[in-house]
Amino acid sequence: RTELVARSSSAPDATVPAGAPVPPVPPVPSGPDATRPAAASVPVGTALLAGAGPVVPAPMAPGARGRAGRSKLTVPLAALAVALGSAAPVLVVGLLVLVALPALATFGDLEVRRLRARHGLASRAARMPTGAYASVRFVRNVVASVLRSSPIVGLGAVLLALWYLVAETALPTGVIDGALRIVGAGTAGALVAASAQGTDRFRTGLAIDRLVEVAVPDGRTTQRRVDRGRPRRGGRALAPARSVPPPVTDTGWIDEVAWPAEGPPWLAMGLARIDEAAWLLPDEQREAELAERHRLLAERHDEVVGDVGGTDEAAEEVLDLVLAWERAFRPDLAEVAVDRSGGALEAAARRVQEDLVLMVPHDGPHHLDAAVLCFPSHWRLHRKLGGSAAAIHEPVPRYAVELAARVDRFLARLRPGSISARRNWSVHRDAALFAPDPPTDPVPVAPGEVANHLWLRSERQTLRALPASGAVLFTIRVQQAPFGAFVRHRAAAQRLADRLVAQPAALTEMNGLAPHRDAVVAWLRTLA
Repeated sequence: RTELVARSSSAPDATVPAGAPVPPVPPVPSGPDATRPAAASVPVGTALLAGAGPVVPAPMAPGARGRAGRSKLTVPLAALAVALGSAAPVLVVGLLVLVALPALATFGDLEVRRLRARHGLASRAARMPTGAYASVRFVRNVVASVLRSSPIVGLGAVLLALWYLVAETALPTGVIDGALRIVGAGTAGALVAASAQGTDRFRTGLAIDRLVEVAVPDGRTTQRRVDRGRPRRGGRALAPARSVPPPVTDTGWIDEVAWPAEGPPWLAMGLARIDEAAWLLPDEQREAELAERHRLLAERHDEVVGDVGGTDEAAEEVLDLVLAWERAFRPDLAEVAVDRSGGALEAAARRVQEDLVLMVPHDGPHHLDAAVLCFPSHWRLHRKLGGSAAAIHEPVPRYAVELAARVDRFLARLRPGSISARRNWSVHRDAALFAPDPPTDPVPVAPGEVANHLWLRSERQTLRALPASGAVLFTIRVQQAPFGAFVRHRAAAQRLADRLVAQPAALTEMNGLAPHRDAVVAWLRTLA
């Protein structure tokens, strides 16, 4: 089956919409009760998306200044390398490859270690004494530096060999000496330039960013604004905090939701294979959603991030996948600097509109071992963290009978290189992105109020296996639209009406429609 079937899940939906112009956007409750649930005690990291609040800029972490700030130090470093390389070509190139660049990368490793420890995301290596950790990383970085620099050094060696041949000719000494200086200067400058960005495993770029933080005071940079997902040159990212998304402009995803009206079984996985290009869905909501995500990571970090431990390798794989996808399909997004102020999974989540969940196999079933979950719908991460797929979906009617075994088999058989997608759906009374708790005493709506007082939400979920760690990455992109959007999706409206009439009452309650079912069906029928 290729349709994306409605999923009965303990985790409904909440995010930002998509689709054509729609009738008036319904009013959204305001005030603390409507947008900020009472804080809950969270034993391990969790995921709750907060409501409206004051604008709080995301903390400026090393690397947040990006290339603009990095160039402030890279240029003088390269100039210094060129000058020294021209004076002592062989010696300076050797010192760069074997000492300076590995030392810079080791400084970057120490900075990541410090930040991870501060956020409670440190790995076992964090328990090593700093000196021992730095020594181990330095040796590793020497090897990495030699391998990374070999093309440049090899070219320099060829040019040096040619210089020796030229030195035997009758050319003036000044010309021969100048050629040697040019070879040394070019090789040294190229080595520094090639290491300016660094990588997630050779962290010279992060080290340079940290040095920029020290060398370039905040007063010498302007505040960075978010412009279509790209930070402008200057300082830190700022954007208005939102719990309610901007007006809906695209609701085409409504037609992707399947509402089969026959059963049992009433639950289906509804998976469809998708191409790599369709894995992530950046859209016009990106700026607002990332601003809210960054605000929550700053204000409620322990609530929106959860990790039971042992997921560092899988998290690094996720970040690598996100960065590779950006370079391949959205190079404009790839220009945004990586914020490594938290762990790798958090760094990836800061760049995408999707929530990220790692399902790790433990003697068979996969368990939710880590997540950055900023947009939950009627569920709380700390209550599910560490649980198996069956335990996570325990409140879902009929899940144990109709889906549990199939889901476990699918996760066990999923192989790297294959990406599958599905959708679920639910109904909420407002457009708040953060909705961890269902309404305690919902008031039924009248048929005339359906269009403007109920919101359809859908989680577009993808699953892919990670090759190195063996974990499964589960992404959740929440989209929503007011019911009034159905006037442009009349066939979908009838499918939903038929489904609500046919499905068991327990599923209707789980979808959030129990008190409104009759009114919703009556209103949807008017669109026939």
